[in-house]
This record gives sequence, structure tokens and C-alpha cells, in this order.
Amino acid sequence: MHTIPSEIILAISEHLRPVSSHRSTLLSLCLVDKRTYRLVKVQLYRHVELNSQGAITKFYQTLTSICPRNAIYVVALNVYPLKWDPNICSSDHARKDLVPQLRFILDSVPNLKHLHLSITRKALVLLLADLKPIFKLHTMAHSGDMSKPLLKFLGNQPTIVNHSWYGLSSWKMCRVLRENMNKNQRFLGNLQHATGPANFLAALMLCRPLTSITILIHTWRDGSSVGDNECTGPGETMGWTKHMYGAYKGGLNLIPPRESLREIRIAETQLEVGMVT
Repeated sequence: MHTIPSEIILAISEHLRPVSSHRSTLLSLCLVDKRTYRLVKVQLYRHVELNSQGAITKFYQTLTSICPRNAIYVVALNVYPLKWDPNICSSDHARKDLVPQLRFILDSVPNLKHLHLSITRKALVLLLADLKPIFKLHTMAHSGDMSKPLLKFLGNQPTIVNHSWYGLSSWKMCRVLRENMNKNQRFLGNLQHATGPANFLAALMLCRPLTSITILIHTWRDGSSVGDNECTGPGETMGWTKHMYGAYKGGLNLIPPRESLREIRIAETQLEVGMVT
């Protein structure tokens, strides 16, 4: 590798970075020699995925003692995968015992632009309480409640253009969100894109000129998502189709008309969205 120009190595790492499946290849490049590691680690640390307690602890150790300088390369941070699952439990989210390590990580990444937190409700409150971030986000996605610490955090991130809520959004939470936007024009003042339940999106659209939304719709089918051709018979297929039409129509009816809106997407979920009051 000593004979390969630095520009070639950088070009290879930049080509591999956008695809998560190539992360193992980036790791292999880092092990070649010190020169290659110094060149490739910039791309390796741009997108950090912490999908387990062990991964969070290991990254925490990296930033505290092994190589603290790597924190400046982090642009996107995913803490556990955000997903909709009817059988989801607390073990599928980052728990409150991981909060001290996560707080340190968030306090150490000045160039962070995209933050995804699959986290329990209590953990999110503890994580964001009195947090003074040194970064300015473009994207924020989470699975918690619209708590006071979260509202304060969002209020201090006016640069957010994409906000996603992968949680059970009650009408009360949506009303509180709307009240905060009406009181403060800087609160999500630059928001353009959003993903979440229809009532959450409706609250946003009443106050902000969104250009694209993704509506998360609840369906009653058991198990993982399957196509109509996997249903047991015509009756079940027709019943599912009728139910889905009703779900889509109900979700769309909640969305207020906006001239700014250019794109609407609908994503099926088996989690009961918006049913908690």
C-alpha cells in the first residue's frame, strides 16, 4: 500500500462509505498499515452505528482514552436501529443504564449532523436533560415521548430540516409540540421533511411548510410484512386490502392541505400508532 497514492486510497474509502455493507471493507483497510488507517478513518468514523451495549461501551472507550480525536470525524450517529415491530421490547432500545456513556459521546462530537436514537422513554429524558450540545443537527429521529427535555433540545436545534418520530404519539403530545412551534418560530423553523404517525405530521404541517412527509400507518396483520399473494385466500386478501385502504385514507385525512407539500409517502407498520392518549 506504500506505493499507492493517497488520492487513490481516499477515493476508494469515499466510494465505500455510503454503503453500510462495505463497513467491514473499510475496517480491513484500516488494518493494512498506519498510513492507510490515517487516511481511511475519516470515512470510517463519519457514520457510526451503535447497535448493542457492547458497541456503545467500545465507542465510549475510544473517545475517552484510545483515540479521542476521532470524535471530530463523526457526522452521523445511529444508536440502535429505529424500527417498527409489534413485539418490540426495551432490549431493542438503548436503556437508561447506558445514558452516562451516551451523554459523554454526545458531548464529544462537534460536527454531528444526523442523530438517530432508538431509546426507551426514560432513557431519552435522562439523556437530554440539561444537555448542552456542541453540534447543530440537520436530522433528528427518535423513539421517545415529547418530553420537556426533548422539547428544549429541539428548541436549541433550529438547523433541523428532517425530523422523525418512531414512537406512540398521543394527541396531547402533538398538541404540546404544536404549541411550542407557535410560541417560537425558531423551533423547528427550518423543517422541510418529516416521518411519523399522521397526527404528528399534521401538527407539524399546521405550523411549518413541509415539502415531504412519510406517514407511518398501523395495520393489523400478524408477523412480518408480506405481500397479498401470501394471504390464505381471496377473503383474507380482500379484507386486508379494504382495511389498508381505510388506514391510508384515515391517515391522509389528518394531513392539512399545504401548497409547499411536494411528496407524500406511506409506510406500513404493525405498531399501534396514535392509539395512546
